[in-house]
Amino acid sequence: GGGAAPVAISVSKIGGQAASDIEAVGLAKAAEYARDNNLTAEERGPSLLGQPFSITVYDSNGQPLQGLQLSQPMTLTISEEANSSVACAFFNTTTYRWSTEGVRRVASTNVSSDTLQPLVCETDHLSIFGGVLNVPEVDRQNYEVITFE
Repeated sequence: GGGAAPVAISVSKIGGQAASDIEAVGLAKAAEYARDNNLTAEERGPSLLGQPFSITVYDSNGQPLQGLQLSQPMTLTISEEANSSVACAFFNTTTYRWSTEGVRRVASTNVSSDTLQPLVCETDHLSIFGGVLNVPEVDRQNYEVITFE
């Protein structure tokens, strides 16, 4: 017998102290990265746009499934308005940094870079997600913006 099959999914806004903790840890790691790489204050990033949220899948015993990779990407709308400088990202709980690995932005090609449009993301894994400004290059592994007309 294999593991228990997924039976429930939970989408939760992360608020209050937990959101503050994620933001504080992200800022601390960004400051460390900036210091180690001699970056200016403007280059430090990242900063969270809006409230992060988490997606968790549970098995038939009510236990969260860890490290779940999706066979087909899931599309998420993270924010109703974001300009082109906002990246789709997840909070990596191993490195305590915002990362774009396995996350892509879906955006229209028919708008200027300053135009606000929904922040729509595709992901192949489940985690803590948010829209993030100034994600350092080291955390933008293979980041893509998928465009449509």
